[in-house]
Amino acid sequence: HIRNIRKWAARRRAYSPIKLFPSRSYIVKEPLGNSLIISPWNYPVQLLLNPLVGAISSGCTAVLKPSPYVPTVSKVIEEMITDTFVPEYITTVQGHRDVNTALLEQRWDIIFFTGSPDLAKTVMAAASKHLTPVVLELGGKSPCIVDKTANIKLAAKRIVFGKFINCGQTCVAPDYIYCHKDVKNQLIEEIKKQIVLQYSEKPLENDTYGKIINEKHFGRVCSLINKEKVVHGGKYDAELLKIEPTVMDNVVWEDAVMQEEIFGPLLPVLEFESIEVIYVEGGKTFAVLDDKRTYRVKLRLYEVESLLPPNFKKLSKSVIGNMKKIDRFSSTITGAVDAVFKCGSFRNHGSFLCVVSGVQIAVSVRFVCGDQADIRCQINVQSSVKLQISVNGTDAELFCGKHLCQLQ
Repeated sequence: HIRNIRKWAARRRAYSPIKLFPSRSYIVKEPLGNSLIISPWNYPVQLLLNPLVGAISSGCTAVLKPSPYVPTVSKVIEEMITDTFVPEYITTVQGHRDVNTALLEQRWDIIFFTGSPDLAKTVMAAASKHLTPVVLELGGKSPCIVDKTANIKLAAKRIVFGKFINCGQTCVAPDYIYCHKDVKNQLIEEIKKQIVLQYSEKPLENDTYGKIINEKHFGRVCSLINKEKVVHGGKYDAELLKIEPTVMDNVVWEDAVMQEEIFGPLLPVLEFESIEVIYVEGGKTFAVLDDKRTYRVKLRLYEVESLLPPNFKKLSKSVIGNMKKIDRFSSTITGAVDAVFKCGSFRNHGSFLCVVSGVQIAVSVRFVCGDQADIRCQINVQSSVKLQISVNGTDAELFCGKHLCQLQ
């Protein structure tokens, strides 16, 4: 980091527009000014000192606000900062939310906040009064989606590590599993094995297994356990504030555990039956699971083929006629249609990515009925041609820019 500071801070030559001739332009890096860094309790050292490194490197002053829920760590950090820096440069302020409120009433040049979305709204509201830039690192109810094409053993190993490290008190930990019904039972069994391998058969007696931060959060997490749906774990020790890695099956969206971010060692498992849509947006491929919930799942290209439903996977290779240039929406082109992926939005409109003889053609959607594989599309371009294709015996009309329809 130190070796790169000179390069990062160096002045860079920039293009000067002709109207400013014969001037020279540069991009000059300057410190923003006074920064406020508010850290959470789950990783109280890393999430306070990492932003501080950036503030020091860029030449800013800093006020540090550690979490009051880890008083010992916060006190040690304050002593360390006091012994190392003069208070006019970097200082530490202790206290609860009333102190946060008082700090946010001041004017800052940048605010770095890690914590809950609710408190982040307060931070942004305060920063907006002075148009102060903010960096927010927040939690959320993030799913871990497991499709039937996944490597189940490897997925279980990684899920258990990511979920139960620090007793589930990690903002990027998977909050729950959304799993294909065909592999759900297999995944649950592998997760059980990994919990034993990583945390032993009696995790409450394991000194390396973490605990919940305080009694308030311990009680909140315990209240989310539905004992009738627990398939592994479920025990806890109120004196030690420890909760076993707990897996819950047959969970539905209305359950209490699905109404808030868990932030603890509870892992609900929900299932989906089908992948409704594959679509492309911003050069990335996504999937939509079931019709109950919409998820934008980023996919690798090699995963797309195996995930496509039958009616989207392959189109019949029918040859219609020769391509010829005439008026808009009135030409027919020849070519074997290799694949069609739905992309964009899916509320009766959106777009397709069509591959014709190896040439990609972007097409907008006017109407889609996936069950009958009836695809009718239109795109607004200056000059277009019509592509007549057959999908599982059903005719469909697509319109695409002729400059993309270069067939072999």
